[in-house]
Amino acid sequence: MRIKLDLSSFEQFWHIVGILESSSNPSEDDWNKLFDTPGYSALIASEFNKDFFKQSFIAAFDPEKEETLEKMLEGKTSRYLKYYSQVKKDKKTYEKNVKLIEEKWKKLHESIYARASAFLPYGELEENPTVSILIFDTDARGYETIVIDAIFANRLEDFVSLAAHEVHHFYRNQMLEYDKEDIEEEDKDLIWVINQIHAEGIADHIDKGLFIYGGIETAFPKAYVKYFKESVKRAPEIIKEINVVIENFISNKLTNKELGLEIKKIVPLAGHPLGYYMANIVIKNAHFDELIRTVGNPFKFYELYNKAAKLDREKLSLFSDISLGLIEELEKKYVK
Repeated sequence: MRIKLDLSSFEQFWHIVGILESSSNPSEDDWNKLFDTPGYSALIASEFNKDFFKQSFIAAFDPEKEETLEKMLEGKTSRYLKYYSQVKKDKKTYEKNVKLIEEKWKKLHESIYARASAFLPYGELEENPTVSILIFDTDARGYETIVIDAIFANRLEDFVSLAAHEVHHFYRNQMLEYDKEDIEEEDKDLIWVINQIHAEGIADHIDKGLFIYGGIETAFPKAYVKYFKESVKRAPEIIKEINVVIENFISNKLTNKELGLEIKKIVPLAGHPLGYYMANIVIKNAHFDELIRTVGNPFKFYELYNKAAKLDREKLSLFSDISLGLIEELEKKYVK
């Protein structure tokens, strides 16, 4: 096992910033070098685009674009621009923190792997990820290249916790018992939410004890922490809402596409809090081993939750037979 560390995205970011701060324009070659680095390449392939980064970085770091920045801060990109403006002020701190991670990487990557593998079946996998540190948002992504914003390098514990969460996604994706490429368009949103709740529910047990319930200041915004906690408390009601939506879907003969979009609307924060709650009930009621054995099959998670919830001292919300039946149909369709 060898998790690789990539700093080329971080270094090329500061190269671009240096050019912009001198009121010059980066060449196409400069931009291409940025977008060809592992981290930015992964972000562009999945959810961002080159123009977003170009326009945002120019607005935030070119001193002649202050008026443009002020106007953009009123739009939907304002969250990113506020962060990029802060990054500029803390350049030395960012560089110092990332340098420390580079120096300690041998021990850090062993800790990251150990924490991720604690929630995976025994046995080493053939492929190992690359962890790329860069500037994009106060967040991280578990793509084929793991992307972590440099703000999480401020504390080593934060970095290890978040990296382990994303590394878990990387390895779990290798274990998935269905092929994402085989999912029919009609079922994509529904499968996405079923998988997302499961994936985040397990991985959040690696890092959310620190970030959400640790009672310390972290890089995650306070509003996010508050909303996460509120959504975990609401999880029993969310399960009931899902049952109602699915039962209405059956009664009104809606399409799986319509159903998937409706469930995505009522599941907050891309499934994190609901999944965290469900996995917690499973672990609390002594089904951890089964949770790990079925880590590659998200469809089993809902039946396992019901099994654990029935053992709980409290009377908990359950997924209805209709809901479980629909999930089982999808499992039979896609798990080979």
